[in-house]
Amino acid sequence: EAFSLRDGVRFAAIRGLSHVIMEVDCLELVMLWKTCHNSRSIVAPILLEIGELSDNFFI
Repeated sequence: EAFSLRDGVRFAAIRGLSHVIMEVDCLELVMLWKTCHNSRSIVAPILLEIGELSDNFFI
């Protein structure tokens, strides 16, 4: 699920989209996203990459 989210964010960034809503249905991933700064999870590097990619979007 984390890889799919990352790929979706990459897809949006490559196409120059600025307003994007991503949806996941994995509660564990959502909770890790909210605490990724303190996470030692194996998906933490993927979440950090998603965060860096999403800096190009409007919040």
